[in-house]
Amino acid sequence: FLGLMRVAQDAGLVQLLARALRPVFRVLFPEVPRDHPALGAIAMNFGANMLGLGDAATPFGIKAMEDLQKLNPDKETASDAMCMFVTLHSSSLQLIPVMVISLRAAAGSKNPSEIIVATIFATLASMAVAIVTSRFFARLQRRKVLTAGSTDVVGGGRA
Repeated sequence: FLGLMRVAQDAGLVQLLARALRPVFRVLFPEVPRDHPALGAIAMNFGANMLGLGDAATPFGIKAMEDLQKLNPDKETASDAMCMFVTLHSSSLQLIPVMVISLRAAAGSKNPSEIIVATIFATLASMAVAIVTSRFFARLQRRKVLTAGSTDVVGGGRA
């Protein structure tokens, strides 16, 4: 099964999936310019993770973070895009849970791939919660920064 996934990767399935996901990432990463290389690296990372190719996803993830850091005005703090990327990467939608299938096969399961549908629903739910949570905390942080920046204290300093 792992060999089949490698063939799919070599055949360009990851690239095709990444291209299909670009419009979604435009919505999730509005601060990243439309044709910026970070979006391509993010899409490739996500596509590889969806197909259970974690080892193939790692270089794309590193490249995505490097590209996002170049766009980051505050080099000491992670940007909203960086936080969203880490959130998506950590809660990644799994279409084909290769590792679980291989473990089930090694343990003698009669149908090791029967876990696929449940995995899709579980990872879709975890990803949705992760996106909502990431957006919530990004807005909360912006609100704190705006509030702190407009509040004067005695002596004319900022809070």
